[in-house]
Amino acid sequence: MGKPMKTSVAVLAEKLGDNNVAWRSSAGHALTLTSVRAWSAALAEPRDNVLWVCDSKNAEQLAGAGASVAVACDKDENADALADRLFAKSGETAEILVAHTKSANELANRLMDVKEALDAWDEALTEEIIARKPLQNILEIAVKQLVNPVAVFDETSGLMSYAGEVSGDYQETIWGVVLDKGRAP
Repeated sequence: MGKPMKTSVAVLAEKLGDNNVAWRSSAGHALTLTSVRAWSAALAEPRDNVLWVCDSKNAEQLAGAGASVAVACDKDENADALADRLFAKSGETAEILVAHTKSANELANRLMDVKEALDAWDEALTEEIIARKPLQNILEIAVKQLVNPVAVFDETSGLMSYAGEVSGDYQETIWGVVLDKGRAP
């Protein structure tokens, strides 16, 4: 497998779906994280490009050191308040994700699965591009991890290709012009 793609806590939070409760980031959607790891007290210090998964007790210390953390919290804990407290503790420099889940281990496994899927997606896209596969093949892979369909236009705004499901009454959306007229809106 190639070099892991960079991602953001925002992307990981979106991929968690219903279990995601709160996230904070000074980086916004900037791609800063290359891996997700479960925190162990045996580690000397956290690395900057890792999202460390831990319980709320260890999160205070890690956030104070400026590390990015994903925290498993109980259903009765206020996730927003915990995310705000940890973000403030980091000096508002770290990426913080708080999720209601049974344990830090469960959260770590879910986040690692998401990250591995994103890395595999990135590698598949890269391989298609390097192999000079048709644009349609590349777009079909691209939409596998995207919520919305995608379209590519040439320099004259002409539609070259699109992929993904455009459903419902699309005529009143930007897709109306794209699909009905074959050009950029």
